[in-house]
Amino acid sequence: MEIPGAPEPNPLGAPGKQPRLSEELAALQERFVEQAITLGEVVQVLHGRAYLLLVILLALPFCAPVAA
Repeated sequence: MEIPGAPEPNPLGAPGKQPRLSEELAALQERFVEQAITLGEVVQVLHGRAYLLLVILLALPFCAPVAA
Protein backbone atom coordinates (compact mmCIF):
# COMPACT_ATOMS: atom_id res chain seq x y z
CA MET A 1 0.00 0.00 0.00
CA GLU A 2 1.58 3.25 -1.13
CA ILE A 3 0.59 6.57 0.43
CA PRO A 4 0.43 9.41 -2.10
CA GLY A 5 2.87 12.18 -1.26
CA ALA A 6 5.01 10.03 1.02
CA PRO A 7 8.70 10.94 0.77
CA GLU A 8 11.03 8.49 -0.91
CA PRO A 9 13.40 6.64 1.44
CA ASN A 10 17.02 7.72 1.44
CA PRO A 11 18.93 4.55 0.46
CA LEU A 12 22.36 5.99 1.14
CA GLY A 13 21.46 7.46 4.50
CA ALA A 14 23.23 10.68 3.60
CA PRO A 15 22.93 13.29 6.37
CA GLY A 16 21.04 16.44 5.50
CA LYS A 17 19.01 14.80 2.74
CA GLN A 18 16.19 13.55 4.97
CA PRO A 19 13.57 16.02 6.31
CA ARG A 20 13.38 16.55 10.06
CA LEU A 21 11.07 14.27 12.00
CA SER A 22 9.02 17.26 13.19
CA GLU A 23 8.51 18.36 9.57
CA GLU A 24 7.37 14.88 8.55
CA LEU A 25 4.96 14.68 11.50
CA ALA A 26 3.52 18.11 10.66
CA ALA A 27 3.01 17.08 7.03
CA LEU A 28 1.41 13.84 8.19
CA GLN A 29 -0.95 15.77 10.45
CA GLU A 30 -1.98 18.08 7.60
CA ARG A 31 -2.53 15.15 5.23
CA PHE A 32 -4.84 13.25 7.61
CA VAL A 33 -6.86 16.10 9.14
CA GLU A 34 -10.24 14.73 8.09
CA GLN A 35 -9.65 10.99 8.41
CA ALA A 36 -8.08 8.54 10.80
CA ILE A 37 -4.54 7.31 10.22
CA THR A 38 -3.34 3.80 10.91
CA LEU A 39 -0.06 2.85 12.52
CA GLY A 40 0.96 1.16 9.26
CA GLU A 41 0.56 4.44 7.39
CA VAL A 42 2.71 6.26 9.96
CA VAL A 43 5.41 3.58 9.65
CA GLN A 44 5.34 3.83 5.85
CA VAL A 45 5.69 7.61 5.84
CA LEU A 46 8.36 7.80 8.56
CA HIS A 47 10.27 4.72 7.32
CA GLY A 48 12.76 3.41 9.90
CA ARG A 49 12.34 6.36 12.24
CA ALA A 50 8.79 5.29 13.09
CA TYR A 51 10.02 2.35 15.17
CA LEU A 52 12.16 4.55 17.39
CA LEU A 53 9.23 6.93 17.89
CA LEU A 54 6.98 4.00 18.79
CA VAL A 55 9.49 2.67 21.33
CA ILE A 56 9.76 6.10 22.96
CA LEU A 57 5.97 6.47 23.16
CA LEU A 58 5.57 3.01 24.66
CA ALA A 59 8.33 3.62 27.23
CA LEU A 60 6.94 6.95 28.52
CA PRO A 61 4.43 5.45 31.03
CA PHE A 62 7.24 3.49 32.69
CA CYS A 63 9.28 6.66 33.34
CA ALA A 64 6.89 7.87 36.04
CA PRO A 65 7.91 7.15 39.64
CA VAL A 66 5.96 4.46 41.48
CA ALA A 67 4.75 5.13 45.02
CA ALA A 68 6.01 2.52 47.47
